[in-house]
Amino acid sequence: SKENTIKEFLPLVDNLERAVTAADNAPDVASVLTGVKMVLSGFADIASRLNLKRLETEGASFDPTKHDAVQQIETDEHPVGTIVTEMISGYMLNDKLIRPAMVTVAK
Repeated sequence: SKENTIKEFLPLVDNLERAVTAADNAPDVASVLTGVKMVLSGFADIASRLNLKRLETEGASFDPTKHDAVQQIETDEHPVGTIVTEMISGYMLNDKLIRPAMVTVAK
């Protein structure tokens, strides 16, 4: 199982290595950005096949079973307990949390 999963992700590593090489000779940042976006799109495809889902955070209510509040911010723009920003994405594999999202919460 682990071997098959690793094989799914190896092409992403290959593409990231190509992006780094291409960045050395890129005439502009836009072309590098396009390559990185393609790698992220590849990750999304693999994640979908593996039933790995990114948690929805910004604008959602803070849930201590899915989110780690690393910061609180005083604001009148959001209700208390609303996630204002996400610092690190959280992920669910099937119905199991494999990494909580690190977030800023309104107070």
